[in-house]
Amino acid sequence: MIKAVIFDMYSTLVTLFGVGCEHYFSGDMALDAGVTPEEFRKVWRKTEDARTKGEITSKEALTDTLKELGRYSDELLEKIYQKRVDSKSRAFQQEYIYPEIFLMLDELKEKGIKIGLISNCFSEEAVQIRESALFPYFDAAMLSYEQHVCKPDKEIYARCLKELGLEAKECLYVGDGGSGELEAAGEIGMHPVQATWYADGVSEGYIDRKPGYTKAEKPMDVVRLTEDGDNVYYATWYGEVPKGDFVSTAPTYEAGKYFSLFHEGKFTYGDLTMKYYWYDPREHGWADDGKLSMISFLHGTSNALVGELCINYTGAEFYASESYQRSLGGAFLLIPIANEWRDETGRTQGYWSKEYLEPVHAMILDFIASKTQGVGLKVLLGNSSGATFVLRLMDQYMDDFDIVIPVGSTALPDDPVLDLYDAKGKTLFFALGKRDEFHSFAKEAESRIPRLQQMKRCFIYTPEWVRNGDGGIASICAGVEMGQHCLVNAMHANLMFDDGSPMEERLSKGVTGWIAQQKENL
Repeated sequence: MIKAVIFDMYSTLVTLFGVGCEHYFSGDMALDAGVTPEEFRKVWRKTEDARTKGEITSKEALTDTLKELGRYSDELLEKIYQKRVDSKSRAFQQEYIYPEIFLMLDELKEKGIKIGLISNCFSEEAVQIRESALFPYFDAAMLSYEQHVCKPDKEIYARCLKELGLEAKECLYVGDGGSGELEAAGEIGMHPVQATWYADGVSEGYIDRKPGYTKAEKPMDVVRLTEDGDNVYYATWYGEVPKGDFVSTAPTYEAGKYFSLFHEGKFTYGDLTMKYYWYDPREHGWADDGKLSMISFLHGTSNALVGELCINYTGAEFYASESYQRSLGGAFLLIPIANEWRDETGRTQGYWSKEYLEPVHAMILDFIASKTQGVGLKVLLGNSSGATFVLRLMDQYMDDFDIVIPVGSTALPDDPVLDLYDAKGKTLFFALGKRDEFHSFAKEAESRIPRLQQMKRCFIYTPEWVRNGDGGIASICAGVEMGQHCLVNAMHANLMFDDGSPMEERLSKGVTGWIAQQKENL
């Protein structure tokens, strides 16, 4: 339950870039000082950290700056300082504040929601904040100039929580996203929300829309988010991020880079017609000796609705790259597409279900017969609901496949079926993050690990943290937090970091190298 909303101040509750609100920034200060903006900023910006933490007032910093530039005089100091103070004070004039701000704050108060403030600010701004019409709304106000600590240091968040008497999970943190504030709020366990109402127009170009965060497009969205916590991107692991670690909000590979290497086809089975994408290694120098591998990728729910981007979402795209193909020894890639659609409520329908098992199996066999001279190793790789689907495909048509790689599913076969894996020489690569947001490793999978370890051919990959290529903890928000569930992105990166080191020490050559080894053992 949300009990408090903690706000940032600048570009969230007020803006310094309002239409008609006269700007007076470092470039303007330089002009009055008679130096170039570059010269002025080089000196002035050295004082920013000290000004923000209350180690020096803005007037003192301006005095030092003008003296270092050889431009000091009492008159010039007063002129520049007063123009700066006057310019900043306009941000708190009601005509420059987004119209719904006060309505939002009133609504929150009426609902009994506490209101906090955490603001990185300088000496003159601290005075203006306290004298503003906004200040009486705050039940706790942490101003960096007064606290001698600034965002994204988690200490200033902790102090605000202590004054509010609340836990992090009970609070929304709403800010434009500067100074790493949303990342820090999420890491401490708050529900981070990016305020974007000043992003278009008055602050356009100064606020970057951050992927992976709930957006409040207008102030009253914040009120709604206090009522409907399901609309806030949040996961319990936000508060478990190790000290010194960091959160990465997107894969580091470039989506779409290899789309042109894929073909599109259609397959009809009875009354059902399905689309598919496929990659032909023969077009890229691989000889078809009837022994090239074949990997069939099965996408997650709703991925069919994004067009060719589904090639990337299945984790298949980079398997068409020259380096992956070289590691695999050449492989056909097939991506069946479910006939998904959205109903009147916006929910996805037509996703993978048992009704697709026979048609997809028939599609794979038809592809081998019509598009190849035969194949060697046959691999099923599925993501999320596609992971559950490939497990059921393997259950029902085990004789036609060699390896199944479910990524992000706990729908493991019963023990008798696992016995069949061993009897028939089949291989399972089980991949699930220990902090998967959709499937609890502890509740749904951990008890099955000893049984998997007894199998003759089972590779178990259950990382403590799912990470992106940059080494950061993976965070993806698309309605809910799912970064730890989307282990397929790490699999797509071949379980290799951008610097070439493996994410899993047992897989020094990545997933492709592991598959190639299984081919040799076939």
